Amino acid sequence: MAGMRLPKPMSNAIAFLKELVREYTQDNGSLVAAALAFYLFVSLVPLMILAIAGLGYLLGSPERAKDAVYSLIRDYAPALSPRNELRLQAVIEEIVRGRDAATGIGVVMLIWSGTSLMTVLERAINVAWNIERQRMFVVRRLVAVAMLIGAGMLFVLSFGITAGLEALRSANIRILGLVPSNWPWIWSLSSYVVPLAGTILAFTLMYKFLPYARVPFRSALFGGLFAGALWEAAKIGFSFYLSGYASYGRIYGSLTGVVVLLIWINYSAVVAVLGAEASSIWARRHGTCIRD
Repeated sequence: MAGMRLPKPMSNAIAFLKELVREYTQDNGSLVAAALAFYLFVSLVPLMILAIAGLGYLLGSPERAKDAVYSLIRDYAPALSPRNELRLQAVIEEIVRGRDAATGIGVVMLIWSGTSLMTVLERAINVAWNIERQRMFVVRRLVAVAMLIGAGMLFVLSFGITAGLEALRSANIRILGLVPSNWPWIWSLSSYVVPLAGTILAFTLMYKFLPYARVPFRSALFGGLFAGALWEAAKIGFSFYLSGYASYGRIYGSLTGVVVLLIWINYSAVVAVLGAEASSIWARRHGTCIRD
């Protein structure tokens, strides 16, 4: 048994994971992820204000925008306990009541906070690709604004797809002789597929356009697939852990929600850095070079 050779796909996967861990450690991935998590935490509320303000304008109702943001958070975040869901709803209600902060000079400050997150993410991906050069300050901010707008468009697209599927399920029509409301397995599957597709697309776009180099699309796509799958798996595992084993409430009391949020944000940052490293390793293994 000791002399058995693993199948080539399995041995390649193990070698890839070993190289991934080595590169992540050498590039101080944990420190980079911690910095990214800090800026993500600081930018979270401003980004939610922008999202609610933008959706409120498109939908013509801040209340509908609030429901859309809450629905999207439920799709892309770990499952919450009923108590934490009520806390989340209360936080979003406060943001809706303070949406006037997103006017005038407030818009500039909110965009600045959001673009700071993108610039830190750009640096993290550049480290993974061993890119030492940096864009000029103004160009870096413009790229960050473009990525922020792209993230907003993905947000609207995800909301539109979810709303369209919900409307189709509720419609009293027949398709191929069947009523959509009688397809529970399809709607259950779509609740996983749509968020996963959105996550993969978001990571792919980040790995393609944020580095200060011309990254091949297939390399960016591999990183997006890797990070998207890892992020969805972590989301499911984290939800299971929170519901079955975590005892943060007894330790942190009223701060439990903040602590859980910080842990999840840090997980997400680690996944983003790992995806960038995976993209770089895949390109190197396939002889694909980035171009300045």
